[in-house]
Amino acid sequence: MEKPKEQQDMDTFVTNPKHVQPGATRNVSISNSTSSALLVIDVQEYCSIPQKGTHSNSKRDDNQYFFDRVDNIMVPNIAKLLTAARENAAEVIYTYIEALTEDGRDCSLDYKLSGPLLVPKGSPDARILDAIKPLPNDILIPKTSCSVFQSTNINYVLRNLGVRYLVIVGQLTNQCVESAVRDAADLGYLVTVVEDACAAENIECHTRGLDNMKGFARISTTDMICKEWGKGAITTQPIINTTQTTSKENDQIQAVSKQDIITKYALLKALLVNLKFSGVKYLRYVTCDNSAQIRCKALKLGTNSSSQLQNGAAFVEAMMALPLPHDAVAEDSGLSAQGMLNLVPDFSSLVHIPYAKGHAAVYGFLCKKNVVSPLCPRGFLKRMIDAVSSEGVTVRAGVEIEFTLLKNNSTFEPIDNTNWASVTGIDRISTFIDKLEITLEEQNISVLQVHAESAPGQFELVLQHTDDLIHLADSILTARQSIRAIATDFDMRVTFAPKPFPTSAGNGQHVHMSCNNRQSQFMAGVLKHLRGINAITTPSVSSFARTKPGCWAGAFAVWSSEHKEAAIRLCDGGEHFEVKTVDNTSNPYLALGCLLAAGFQGLKNNLDLPLPVDDIPSSINSETDALKPLPTYLSEALDTLECEKEIIECLGDQLTKAFVAVKRAELKYFVDKGETKELEIITDRL
Repeated sequence: MEKPKEQQDMDTFVTNPKHVQPGATRNVSISNSTSSALLVIDVQEYCSIPQKGTHSNSKRDDNQYFFDRVDNIMVPNIAKLLTAARENAAEVIYTYIEALTEDGRDCSLDYKLSGPLLVPKGSPDARILDAIKPLPNDILIPKTSCSVFQSTNINYVLRNLGVRYLVIVGQLTNQCVESAVRDAADLGYLVTVVEDACAAENIECHTRGLDNMKGFARISTTDMICKEWGKGAITTQPIINTTQTTSKENDQIQAVSKQDIITKYALLKALLVNLKFSGVKYLRYVTCDNSAQIRCKALKLGTNSSSQLQNGAAFVEAMMALPLPHDAVAEDSGLSAQGMLNLVPDFSSLVHIPYAKGHAAVYGFLCKKNVVSPLCPRGFLKRMIDAVSSEGVTVRAGVEIEFTLLKNNSTFEPIDNTNWASVTGIDRISTFIDKLEITLEEQNISVLQVHAESAPGQFELVLQHTDDLIHLADSILTARQSIRAIATDFDMRVTFAPKPFPTSAGNGQHVHMSCNNRQSQFMAGVLKHLRGINAITTPSVSSFARTKPGCWAGAFAVWSSEHKEAAIRLCDGGEHFEVKTVDNTSNPYLALGCLLAAGFQGLKNNLDLPLPVDDIPSSINSETDALKPLPTYLSEALDTLECEKEIIECLGDQLTKAFVAVKRAELKYFVDKGETKELEIITDRL
């Protein structure tokens, strides 16, 4: 039977030799040094010397990381690359900041706005550093924009030279280097970034730049490129059709796989060098269990830590069955003392810990044999992001983290007794807020707002909306740790407990969400399953003391526009909505994942959003049954969750079973010990 025309067109597209074939990779070695070029970016006096040019206001000690990296790592490695390139007939090209005019009027608007970045024509500031100075037959191209491809004829020059492989080094990794890499890739060059021959202002910017460029270039090292120029390539086929299975092509596929492995190893090795060079002695592998405890193992960085960086840290599988009061495996969890998981790092989450000298942290996925475990909360969130995306919907979210600051004494005494949005409350902790904001910014977390809340000693920290929900969940955990650490520095204690004081408002972690389309269907799903996911979003005994009627925390499964009593509140004329029934005793991966799982059901089933409810009562009684009161006790919430087939299908049986077992163990313990004991343990451990 003849194929449909659309399929014929697709077959023609795939088999056309001018198109890239399935299985193609950019991790391609330099097969011919004479068709390659080394591009050195901005390694000039203006950009590289203390108290000069872009660093005119900086002494060496003000940014020792940058200047040490330039002098001790980047420049020596560029010198090695220059020698190898020249010995093997590769082209050498320098680009540097220099205007075509004495007054710099020809510079890009971006450069004029950035300082300005101005190197007049003929200025000594344009000189390349002596250690890597050009030879007479090298090519020098001055530029007046971030990307050399935007303000020069370099593409014309490279085409005339027959260059196919472009090796890029220089500074700054996350600015001019990254801009050039992106443009070069779009213009059809096979780009390599030599990680240890680049520099940025700090390790975070350097690592972030490398991560951003992975989609446009392969990341390599000086030693590897020197060997390639001297010895040739691992594979000579940059484009491989993996649908073919001939012996010859299988050998090529294996070669590409080898190159992938080498590149990954090189990146890890380079990361290790950077971490150690920037003063990091311990790398914390951080995760969050079913009781919402933040757990970590700190790897001491040594000379042979590259494989450990890749493999991650080992955690006992039963960690996911440990309740908050004690490290004893919960009954009926399906887990035992046998079994291990590896926390495989996601290095896009790597941050220095400003308040712990010599420590950095990374989040990751709990894996078994390199496969994400069904017990991994972060893996669950990733699955739900993908599920929602499959419906053509992107969700953005932000959170409001509420917490209570206490005096550092044996009594549970708040630092003040001010009211909501009190200026006095903010004034009293302004230095604390300043240090906290700086600490969070240094960990790649954007703070949108801070204000005093209505309970004694209570404050709210608002994190910026983002469509990277995994980063948001990581940020919630980082923020909790940072708030606790900075409070300690100011001789205060902090509690994230849902109800620190019986007659005052409690601490929530409200989630604000928006969808690029189909928001009403997504909301309808969240509303329908709100009762079922309550055990995960408000999972402590005291959580249900916070969500009583009259507390502005959501007691009924209803939505309304700008109504503080509604569990789901439509905000800003419908641009986004707020879910109030979330608090800090929840695991943020599970809480956000369950909100996505519920919304996904609304998308998948094309649910209609019911009418809003504007008359929300201040108590629960028989007359309010039609409003679907949310569970009033943890036991009821757990029973409701176990009846939620659609949510359990998303969570997975193993994760659901372990979570419910943990919460039933906590329920049993705290019912016997009382609310005061739960408050004490939450304050100490969450």
